[in-house]
Amino acid sequence: MLRVKPRAHRAACGTCASTARLGSSSQPAGLAGLTYGFTAWPALGGTSPAVLAALAVGLGGMVGFVFAERRSPHPMVPLEVFASRAFTAANLVTFAVYAALGGVFFLVVLNLQVVAHFTPLAAGIALLPITALLLLLSARAGALAQRIGPRIPGGCVTAFGGRRGRNEPWLTSP
Repeated sequence: MLRVKPRAHRAACGTCASTARLGSSSQPAGLAGLTYGFTAWPALGGTSPAVLAALAVGLGGMVGFVFAERRSPHPMVPLEVFASRAFTAANLVTFAVYAALGGVFFLVVLNLQVVAHFTPLAAGIALLPITALLLLLSARAGALAQRIGPRIPGGCVTAFGGRRGRNEPWLTSP
């Protein structure tokens, strides 16, 4: 449903529109510049003008986004939340976990293609059950963690189970 703010609110918030435009244009420019710069780096080299320009645009866009968010009366990301150590640490850990998960998915697909000689389509289809489980169980796991909190024994049980599974003869390759 589309909701339009009253004209009086729009007039009272004259800087809102300018900071919203700056934030909503600098953030995608920053992400696009960094993505292109890091993607083109291996092919063109780190000293290539195109790579350096893309990285500069990306860095400038990200700095512009933070600047716009700090000035905005209604930011998309209130920067005050990062003053909490717990919030910042939780976000950094989440970033690290999902970066590792993305790396694992990439390497598993690569392994299936190179070592097991799967086609790219078959390798992608082989990971669909994992993706479906992540989609189905993520919300429930989050709700469970919210309800019971972190439990150290659960992590130990998971680690032990993973270690135990490595010693099973039926899991090892010949």
